[in-house]
Amino acid sequence: MPVEDSTRKPTRLLDRNTSDFFCPEKSYERTRQVNNVCFLEGLVYFKGRWLIYYGTSDSQIDVASPGP
Repeated sequence: MPVEDSTRKPTRLLDRNTSDFFCPEKSYERTRQVNNVCFLEGLVYFKGRWLIYYGTSDSQIDVASPGP
């Protein structure tokens, strides 16, 4: 489950989601070497957008951007 920590005390848990915010949806994320798995690898703020880089079923790297 995703968690939120404190910037002053990174070991202190502030909150926890009750559901997943990221899960396999596309066919290439669901079936390959490891089925139904997305590995979140990085989060980058670029040109006013957050980009999430992730591995898909141990087969390739993809990028997602939350929001509209």
